[in-house]
Amino acid sequence: MPSTALTEVLRDICPPQAAAAACVIEDGHTSEATAGPVGTAPTFALASVTKVFTATMVGQLVAAGSLSFDDPVVRYLPEAAALGPHADGITVRSLLCHSGGLADVWQPSGGFDELLTTVRGFGATGLPGETHSYSNSGYVVLGRLIEQVTGASWRQCLRDRILTPTGATGVTAGPGPASVTDLVPDGRGGLQPGEMWPRVGALYEAAGSTLHGTARDAARLALACATGRTAEGKELLPVALAAEMRSCQITLPGRALRFSGWGLGWALSRAGQRAVEHMGGTSVLVFAEPGNERAAAVLTNYPQGESAGRAVVHAMLGTPEPAPIAGPGPSDPQRYAGRYVSPNLAFDIRTDGETLTVSNPLGGPAAALHHQEGDAFWFEFGHVRTELCFFDMVGRTPRRIHTATRVLHREAPAE
Repeated sequence: MPSTALTEVLRDICPPQAAAAACVIEDGHTSEATAGPVGTAPTFALASVTKVFTATMVGQLVAAGSLSFDDPVVRYLPEAAALGPHADGITVRSLLCHSGGLADVWQPSGGFDELLTTVRGFGATGLPGETHSYSNSGYVVLGRLIEQVTGASWRQCLRDRILTPTGATGVTAGPGPASVTDLVPDGRGGLQPGEMWPRVGALYEAAGSTLHGTARDAARLALACATGRTAEGKELLPVALAAEMRSCQITLPGRALRFSGWGLGWALSRAGQRAVEHMGGTSVLVFAEPGNERAAAVLTNYPQGESAGRAVVHAMLGTPEPAPIAGPGPSDPQRYAGRYVSPNLAFDIRTDGETLTVSNPLGGPAAALHHQEGDAFWFEFGHVRTELCFFDMVGRTPRRIHTATRVLHREAPAE
């Protein structure tokens, strides 16, 4: 994909005030482009793309025989027993694919033990291995696991095991001189300087709270972690183990728009052939198609930037982004109405006759819920489109929803 075409895609979709950087690797060539007010080699928060690096380091420990994917986490971290009565069933594998049942906590904490207590206090999203629910907390636990097994800090392991071998010298633990300022909605349809996500400190670094880097770094790292080897041919992971990490470990409830399931650290993309991807908040996207040795990374500074990433990926692949299924409409929509909550999100589902709407947790207007099939729907906030599935039925009334990759529980009505 030529840099001129890449630039055109970015400029077509990015708001005028926003900044974006993209890198595409294919056929042994690297193309780069930027849009908006950026300088040379701009850096952006990598956010949850960091989880791919944490997962790769866990895979390296499995390859070395230091642990197994199916080991219970409490074997290495006895303090994880504080997670509750089902803590013994939480395995390394379940945390890697977000099926450990841990509530997704993203808030400042006094330390690891306090975080474990907080996670337990919010209650489980389900039994270990039961269902997928994205959890930053689970990756904090994995980061501590890496430290316990290696005897080194997560940051030192990242440098020695991932960044140095791949030559990703531009990745820093925090914003650097070339870092682009975050933008947030200004309430009038525009953007203004602000913090996209709460600052939670280094405790969450294995989950994505600190790293910044360039689009070139992100694309090179994504391809290296997905294939298990660097551009120069140095092994990060054995071939069979890298393939296992890209294989489906758990499917998502309902009919997902973007992912076909979750691997060990990776979301399995619907866009390409045996492709994997990972988002960073809703502003960053990395994509890798190991069989074709191609990758893309799109980093932005605004909350709807993921849409720019998907536009670049589909331009690279030469395919349109598929439209959601148009269902016939749900029967008895009133049964879905209610408030659904998790530690960081709350959605109000309302009905007006046959029409269902979902509130916007980012503060914008409510969106229409579009039926796909059964209890599966989708909705769109601006350029951010996601699925929503009602499940865990009591009769025909749902007790949980899965949306934005997370499980939310239906709040009991006030008596």
